[in-house]
Amino acid sequence: MSRRSVRGCRALGRGCLVLAVLGACAAGLGPTSARAEEPPGAAQPSPPAQPAAPEATPLPSAAELEALQASSVPNGAALEALRASIERGAFSDAIDRLELWSDQGMLDATLSFDRGVAYLGRAESPAKRPTDLGQAVAGFEEALALDPADDEARLALGRIREVLSERRAKDNAGVVARPRLLRAITGLVGENVWAGLAVFGSLLLALGLGARLFMRSLELRLGGSIAAVSGLFFLGLGGGLAAAGHHLRQHFAPAVVIVDEARLLDAEGRPVSAGARGPSSLGAAADRVPEGSLVHIAETRGGLVRIEWGDGEAWLNTAQLRRVGGRGGV
Repeated sequence: MSRRSVRGCRALGRGCLVLAVLGACAAGLGPTSARAEEPPGAAQPSPPAQPAAPEATPLPSAAELEALQASSVPNGAALEALRASIERGAFSDAIDRLELWSDQGMLDATLSFDRGVAYLGRAESPAKRPTDLGQAVAGFEEALALDPADDEARLALGRIREVLSERRAKDNAGVVARPRLLRAITGLVGENVWAGLAVFGSLLLALGLGARLFMRSLELRLGGSIAAVSGLFFLGLGGGLAAAGHHLRQHFAPAVVIVDEARLLDAEGRPVSAGARGPSSLGAAADRVPEGSLVHIAETRGGLVRIEWGDGEAWLNTAQLRRVGGRGGV
């Protein structure tokens, strides 16, 4: 199976994505949409009276995630069938195929992107389900994790979260917490960049010390001292942040909230109030995590996971999250 055929399927998904995102922003993700779940000419089903219950998405283990990285993509016939489903607006069929491949251990940026497109398309249709937008965010987050250069996935995430933010503001719902300062700093650039800065600092330090010890010229010795101090600074900064980034990557696993609002719990599974977590910049919304939010799992215990959220930690039900493949080691 060539990579070119996979990209061909994704090209179609990108076209659908543009229409889906524009429609979502224009209509506010309302229940009416031009998209349909059946081919043209077929009778359209009436919207369900009650929304379906959210589907629990189990989190894979660390060993399963390692197996996912080595998995291949589906064959050409399967991708053609997926293309046909998306083209005719049969988003549920496309989602079933993509989720089946995910359950079989297939992890690929193209498939993750298309999964986001399919969930976003269904979120605009009469057949929408409560978890569709969160699942769409998870798909695009996973595509971006597997391919950090994917600007289209990054754009899609930004547009969807704008819509979610506007909806939360309208309903006076929870707000998205800012990441901790250390995570924000280490996330500015990759670990390799910080490590490269540390290497540069070590070289500068060595040159500075060499000039300070072996040069007789006063000017060169002074320059060596300045270079040594600068090198020591860059070595400490780059090395410290590279180590911090490695620690966060190895001990925390990213996940996306797929329900409308996930209430924070204590270690026993009891809901916690906003004041129980102590002072927080989130105010009254400190006891919940809104849909589409990216959280970081620190520990899994039965049906609960301990997450880092804003300036604190709490527990959530695993059924309210979808783990982002390709990152994290928990």
